[in-house]
Amino acid sequence: MRYNNLKAFHKHLESAQPANLSDLYVLLAKDPGERYLILETLLPFLKKGLHAAATRTFRGMAPGLRDELEGFSLFSAQQLFIVHDAETLKKGDQTLLEALLKVPARGRRIVLTGASINRSSLFYKFLEKGGILCELGDEKTYEKEKNGMEWLGDQKGKAMEPAAMKALVKATGANLGLIASEYEKLQCYLGERATITLADVKILCPDSVPESIFAFSDAVVKKQAGAALKTGLELLESGESLFALLRFIRRPLQTAGRVSDVVMIDQAELSAKDGQDDHALLLTQLICKVTQ
Repeated sequence: MRYNNLKAFHKHLESAQPANLSDLYVLLAKDPGERYLILETLLPFLKKGLHAAATRTFRGMAPGLRDELEGFSLFSAQQLFIVHDAETLKKGDQTLLEALLKVPARGRRIVLTGASINRSSLFYKFLEKGGILCELGDEKTYEKEKNGMEWLGDQKGKAMEPAAMKALVKATGANLGLIASEYEKLQCYLGERATITLADVKILCPDSVPESIFAFSDAVVKKQAGAALKTGLELLESGESLFALLRFIRRPLQTAGRVSDVVMIDQAELSAKDGQDDHALLLTQLICKVTQ
């Protein structure tokens, strides 16, 4: 089963819980912000009643993943395996993972995330047949804008004026990851006020988002220090604010369970608010820490 928008995927989760949730979910989106937003949508359903220690996270076919999956049996305690960077899996890795997934294992759930998987490959067809796919990125512009408006309308936080919703969707290029990040920022900055207005969006949100901010976020998440430093400092020099960069990387790191990294982001933001005006130094120190 394959879904190509977040709302339909969320409806599936609501109707399937708890007894009919799949043991295999595949989450694909080229933009890391959108990818982690899908993961954020899925995890609350999979983690109900699951002990925190029962969730294991890997990147690609990392050392230890094969042993974990091969050692899992019908008598093992319930576990959730989250495997990122599906696009890095080589053909041999795909064949091995497919063989491991074919072995029955009650209580074992696997979430595979990545930028893309070749749709014509046997591995993709196996995943589509054996699990649930949510793949974003193929929508036409008007479909993306519609999905962005619907996502904002479904949120339980502050209400938004229709004009404010349209302005936010346009400014973010209808990117769901960015929409979620900017919506979170708007909620934080407006205090007790119940409704987000068009004026709020114009004041607090950029008119457009540079493409390189996606590369920056992806490099931070993947712990690619050199690429993250280069892109992050270039964004600062071009006029992007430190606070915008910190907010953009906070969500995917939080979703990935990297709590200590999120704390360091919060500390960097506090330092900037307390008068530390060398934002390039702050960003450099932060990236060196979170990409270790």
